[in-house]
Amino acid sequence: MFKIQNGKICGTNFLFAFPEGFILKSDTDFLSCEALEFISDGGNVKIQIYLVKDSRSAQQDTQDIIEDSGFIKIDEFVSVIRGNGMGIGVCYKSPCENEEHYEERYDFNKNIYGETQLDIDISLRTDKSKPEKTIYQALEFPAVKSFLQSIEYIKNTPEPTLNDFKERVDKLNILQLKQTARAVGVNRVCVKREELRNAILNIANGKTVPVSNYVNSYVLDSADMRLVNDINEFRLRNDRKA
Repeated sequence: MFKIQNGKICGTNFLFAFPEGFILKSDTDFLSCEALEFISDGGNVKIQIYLVKDSRSAQQDTQDIIEDSGFIKIDEFVSVIRGNGMGIGVCYKSPCENEEHYEERYDFNKNIYGETQLDIDISLRTDKSKPEKTIYQALEFPAVKSFLQSIEYIKNTPEPTLNDFKERVDKLNILQLKQTARAVGVNRVCVKREELRNAILNIANGKTVPVSNYVNSYVLDSADMRLVNDINEFRLRNDRKA
């Protein structure tokens, strides 16, 4: 559920400012699905914001959309910290249309409306006569950049500890453990449970630097991506404190 408070749009786990100078699309059919759409004056930049129910994880859901729609990833997923929460972001393009996207998602615990995820999709309609215009440049447009900087993810749960991670890792079956290890960046995924457990925890506590493994839909389906996201956030926050 979206509501306006102190001049900003907010929900139970997020808040953000209106994108300056953008037009709010007032299509009631579109808005009825808990979504907002803003369009730039020229119509070439669009910001769509959705509240998602029954999500799996930010990366899994984004990966599914990319694969199911035939989109092409421009780069890899990145972790994005805003406020005291962390989401994921990725850039991709449409194979059929002159359109590029930056999509960012943030997972949160189910609220009273059944919502579990905020999805922000910024798209740029590219011009064949001006191929130098890219989604990366669109993200630097003052209004878009200011909008992104205004976003705050609000985490209402206590910060996880290494002991929390140990308990959650120990609950995984061997398939979940192997795919979670791949997703979190373990260099060599072995067969022995204890070695996998220690490798994941060593990444969480900063003893081991994660590698960029190839993560496909099979890995995402089996991995505990909520655990992966929490470990990435824990590691990034500790790096910032160092």
